Amino acid sequence: KVLNEKKAVQLMAEFKASGNTLNAVASKCNISVKTERNVKSGLPAFGEMGQDLYFMGTLSGIKTNVYSGAIAGEQGVFALNLLKRQINAAPSIIREEQRRLESELAGRSDFSSFNALKELADIESRLGKLD
Repeated sequence: KVLNEKKAVQLMAEFKASGNTLNAVASKCNISVKTERNVKSGLPAFGEMGQDLYFMGTLSGIKTNVYSGAIAGEQGVFALNLLKRQINAAPSIIREEQRRLESELAGRSDFSSFNALKELADIESRLGKLD
């Protein structure tokens, strides 16, 4: 982990010295710029990179057409430039969506509550066993 942190500091310094656009950094650091389309900001995972909460947090907070600078994430050092942000429209029938989400949550909470009680209880179940 220490080696990764030292390498991240070194890469961040390289990024900062290379310029203030993605193409300038990519050409000086000999790396390629990747473009991802239709990235969902509610998900913590991103393309082939996998899960990186630092990157997704920066992505959700950055303004369009602004270079982010170097970001030390969990999976590496990154820089990004958001080209376009599309905000999805609210569901046309909000009440139906609310009911669907409430029923999902109720089922999940019932299941979790039952399992928590089962783990804490000092009861041995013999249902399904013939003695």
